[in-house]
Amino acid sequence: MIGLAWAGLVLIIIAWIIQIFSLSKGKKELLSSFVGLEVIGIILLVVSDFLANAALSILGMLNVLSLIGAIIALVLLTKKTK
Repeated sequence: MIGLAWAGLVLIIIAWIIQIFSLSKGKKELLSSFVGLEVIGIILLVVSDFLANAALSILGMLNVLSLIGAIIALVLLTKKTK
């Protein structure tokens, strides 16, 4: 269970590294790879919280809210690129 949380956090950190690297090259757009890794990382955090508590804690619910935001951003990004 804790392994899932670690994996989720590592994915989120990798996503930020990719996004910051892109921004340092002068690109001003949000990368779909950033948002995709964020979504996967947050899902792992939510699953980890659910498995650890047999229900979602307040932290888990907040992660669900951030997941919804990330999914909305991903949908908007994919619509923009089409």
